[in-house]
Amino acid sequence: MITKFNRCAVLRLVLAKFSELVKEDVTADDVGMEAVRLNLDELDLRLIPKAIQQELPLWVVVYTFSIDDYVAYAVVDDEQFWLFVAGIMYDGKLLCYMKEA
Repeated sequence: MITKFNRCAVLRLVLAKFSELVKEDVTADDVGMEAVRLNLDELDLRLIPKAIQQELPLWVVVYTFSIDDYVAYAVVDDEQFWLFVAGIMYDGKLLCYMKEA
C-alpha cells in the first residue's frame, strides 16, 4: 500500500522490527543507514509486490538499514513524499513487508 513517507516513522518501525528479530533493544546508533537514488531498472523487483511495481516512478530513493545479517529497505519516490514499499530481508532473502502502525 502506498502511503505518505515519513522518515522518522519508518526508522521507528525498522528499529522495532530489528529489536524483535535480534531479541534485544536496537537504537539508531546500532544500525547502518544509507540512501541511494536509483533508476527503476536498477531495482530488484523480486522485493516489490507486483501491484506496487506498476506504480513506481522512473526514479526512486531506496533507504537501507542494516544490523547483523538483517537489512530493511524502504522505496520512496524521488521527491521523498510517497512510500511505496518497505521490507525486511535476512541473509538476502525477503522475510516480510512492513506496514506502518
